[in-house]
Amino acid sequence: MDNLLDLLSKLIPIAGPIIPGAGQIPEIAAAIAALIKHIQQQSGKTTDQILADAGATLDDTERMLLEDKIRLGG
Repeated sequence: MDNLLDLLSKLIPIAGPIIPGAGQIPEIAAAIAALIKHIQQQSGKTTDQILADAGATLDDTERMLLEDKIRLGG
């Protein structure tokens, strides 16, 4: 699991922002959201904790949109 999160966190910068319509790759954003949701269910960690563990940083807007995507099921 950690290897997949690490891989996805490394793909975030080349995938573009997670903002709809701004050049994102929807499949990667959906995969990241699904994986974060799964990790949350298994570990009880917050999105911020998971992103910090992966060494990934998002600005406030990107984080908010990612959390919406997680909440809405990817």
